[in-house]
Amino acid sequence: MISFQIRNIKITADMGFLAMLAMISMNQSRFYMYAFLTCIIHELGHMIQIMITGGNIEKIAFNGSGIKIIPCKTRLFSVWNDISVLLGGSFVNIFTALILILLNHGQYNVFIYMNLILGILNLLPFRCLDGGTVILCLTEHFADYNKQLAIMKFLKIFNIMLCIILVFSFKNFIMQNISAIVMIIYLIISEILK
Repeated sequence: MISFQIRNIKITADMGFLAMLAMISMNQSRFYMYAFLTCIIHELGHMIQIMITGGNIEKIAFNGSGIKIIPCKTRLFSVWNDISVLLGGSFVNIFTALILILLNHGQYNVFIYMNLILGILNLLPFRCLDGGTVILCLTEHFADYNKQLAIMKFLKIFNIMLCIILVFSFKNFIMQNISAIVMIIYLIISEILK
């Protein structure tokens, strides 16, 4: 693992991330470069929103599954600031796609679709995604413990049903795309285990 510090921000990169970068550079495919850039845009959206809300970043961790930004909790954020930070990544992905559509850059269609898909996917109510974390923030802030448990139980059932609906609705796409299969399995397992 590589670890260093810039100002007060600790930056780490594990071997999985370095292997992913090597794969992208060796493959020389625009698809992988666009996917990587889409993830960076998403995380920049979170970073921008952390700074807008007056927060500081404690750590940026680069790993094989993506990039994680950890804000400092030196002061208590309001629930609305936390939610705006969570939604910042999706907002910037969707905004990027809309700007490229308006500029009518047809050569970037794959990049536009990736930004739209990542932005919308992260809004889904799965607890491992930004949308699910927003629901958790809201329930922790506004609901008592018993209501929280009921909401979490409902959310688990709803999300498993949503995965089943997604599989049947997009079965041709999902069965031909290994990353979609892995994503659906990950979403189901994360809902069952939490």
